[in-house]
Amino acid sequence: MSDPPGIGAGMRRSYSLTEVAALLGLSTEHILSLSQSLLGGPRDLFTFNEVVMMRTNASRRPARAPSADVSFEQACSVEEKNPNQAIDYYLEAVAQNPQHADAHVNLGRLLHTEGRLREAEAHYIAALVARPTDGTATYNLAVVLEDLGRPDDAIARYQEAITLDAGCVDAYFNIARLYEKKGEKVAAIRHLKDYRRLRGG
Repeated sequence: MSDPPGIGAGMRRSYSLTEVAALLGLSTEHILSLSQSLLGGPRDLFTFNEVVMMRTNASRRPARAPSADVSFEQACSVEEKNPNQAIDYYLEAVAQNPQHADAHVNLGRLLHTEGRLREAEAHYIAALVARPTDGTATYNLAVVLEDLGRPDDAIARYQEAITLDAGCVDAYFNIARLYEKKGEKVAAIRHLKDYRRLRGG
């Protein structure tokens, strides 16, 4: 199975058991069961293609999307006052429906805010598995990659965010800043000009 558009290039080569469980919204026991049946045995590390394979097979369970939507709405309703409870509700939503892109995006954002960067990355990727042209997930993934100290991967994702939404002003600014840090002044100036043009200044 090939990687979804815009996800495979530049990403990490492996994911741990706990990261895969977070990405798919499943228990580690379920992941081990899936790896046993699909991959020939339990393991500690998984490639991205293996994660996609397990997600596809996990989503073939009887659909419980209405329950996922209920959990999603509950999460949205408490997110501002009780982000930890919202995280629990979003986790319920993606456990019920691993392809609930909005739940993955919102969960990634809350985890990112708490400094749980690797988990946030996993959920942004899960959102893009479910909805490859999601501009918000793409931009947020770029931000978390930057925070993880992976500027080249971040630049690639910011570029994808711009491709999906040419008006994504912050992506131009962030690319300019990263290029400046890399000493690539021409590229930095070009993106800064685009940023200022879009901002009307």
